[in-house]
Amino acid sequence: MKKLEESNIGWKITFEVKLTNEESENCDMGPLEYVGDYEIRKNDDIIIFRCDFNAKELRNNETIDGRLKLINEDIKSMVNMCLE
Repeated sequence: MKKLEESNIGWKITFEVKLTNEESENCDMGPLEYVGDYEIRKNDDIIIFRCDFNAKELRNNETIDGRLKLINEDIKSMVNMCLE
């Protein structure tokens, strides 16, 4: 995670994934084109994922730390799709 900033409704979250030169050359961003929960862009060898997370989306006793772990796993999965 690169940045976690509180907003008036929740948090602005930014993750950055650094790719190797080979991964960057072979990365197909096509599978991420229609992902709606994140703003996704590739800048050289870094894929940047940004999202605004509403605090109301936390479940019962869930914390933002717990949700960040889930988001991190989601991003890992998406990056793996681009590298297959």
